[in-house]
Amino acid sequence: MSVDRRALAYSDQFAPVLVSRCINAAKANRPDLIPQPIRSSVVAYVQGGRMTVDVNQWAKDTLYAHRVRTGGDYPLPPEVQTPGQTAAKVGVVAAKAGFGFAKTLLKLSKF
Repeated sequence: MSVDRRALAYSDQFAPVLVSRCINAAKANRPDLIPQPIRSSVVAYVQGGRMTVDVNQWAKDTLYAHRVRTGGDYPLPPEVQTPGQTAAKVGVVAAKAGFGFAKTLLKLSKF
């Protein structure tokens, strides 16, 4: 059996993205976004339990098989942010706005 190198590269590249989105969905209490074969393992991992399935290998195998079969991309779960990530993003936006305001005040004070 020959190996489709493009599909293999695709699965190696996007498996961590798929796994991280599944973990973020579990942390945000949205297990419905996680594919059924790995749902219980990902939720157990987030809650501190043991995984019954190797999620990383499952993601690589699934992405590879989907790419070989259809030639297209696997539909990744939507990106879900945890409350901590949302707060960090709001803090960065507020800091940028504050620095922009301070920069404007400094420009005006030169006249």
